[in-house]
Amino acid sequence: MKRTVCICLLLLFVAVALISCAPPATENQKITIVTTVFPEYDWTRQILGEETGRVELILLCDNGIDLHSYQPTVADIATITSCDLLICTGGTSDAWINDALATTPSDTRQVIRLTELLSKDELLSEQSHHHNTEHRHDEAYDEHVWLSLRLAERFCDAICDALCAVMPESENEYRENCKNYTAQLKALNEAFVTTVGSTSVKTLLFADRFPFSYLTNDYGIECYAAFPGCSSETEASFATIAFLAERMDTLELPAIVILENSTTQLAETVLSVTKTKPSLIVTMNSLQSVSRSDIENGATYLSIMTKNLSALNTALGQ
Repeated sequence: MKRTVCICLLLLFVAVALISCAPPATENQKITIVTTVFPEYDWTRQILGEETGRVELILLCDNGIDLHSYQPTVADIATITSCDLLICTGGTSDAWINDALATTPSDTRQVIRLTELLSKDELLSEQSHHHNTEHRHDEAYDEHVWLSLRLAERFCDAICDALCAVMPESENEYRENCKNYTAQLKALNEAFVTTVGSTSVKTLLFADRFPFSYLTNDYGIECYAAFPGCSSETEASFATIAFLAERMDTLELPAIVILENSTTQLAETVLSVTKTKPSLIVTMNSLQSVSRSDIENGATYLSIMTKNLSALNTALGQ
């Protein structure tokens, strides 16, 4: 632990040194916007629209590694402490960001923390929705707030406000882009409501971790999972496997769900223990490990969430 603290302090020291040695800003210097996860990045580029010539939009986690496993470099720390606008989740995975910002205070840098846009009552626990756990974990808030289409509208409005403050000459364009984009978010949200409302199955079972509290909470879906939140656990006990198999049999669930980049091993084990022997394994995407190559191949927040709707449709037996 002491070694980790020392390394973080060293990184911060070097970052401060890099910033203090940087040349002063010029009138033609680009506005730098840093986002930590893909949803924030994509929302921002949708609101910016075509006018990106003087904006440098950066996605920190663009190599397929999710925020929980992300290890910042000295350059990353220098980037976030020298940017004009930083958009992050505000969860426990952002602790290193808070340390960096505290070390390099700025009167001009704007920071949006998604969780700070929610009331205390809106923040959901990682233990939400009757997860099966052999032992209780320390209570923690679920950081994956971007998986709520309803909340995404609020986040986009906040991003739009910040962009207008940084670049007021483009306010009309940003407001119009945001209005059009949030209309698409509303339409997809309604599609989710329609899908869930048209089926008698209202339960999902994850043979995996469970970062989907915000999505399932929006539509009244009950969930069971092998591990809570983004737990580092990977080996399920026999009791957990037996519990999940019993839930599938009792509720007559048509499918079992896993996350993107997960193997099917645990899901197959659970299915082998069930009496009803359903065979469907459905993948849902938590949008926390979207890579640069995915973006270059056309991935957007709306396209991935639309695929999640299709997966949900199958998992609920539609």
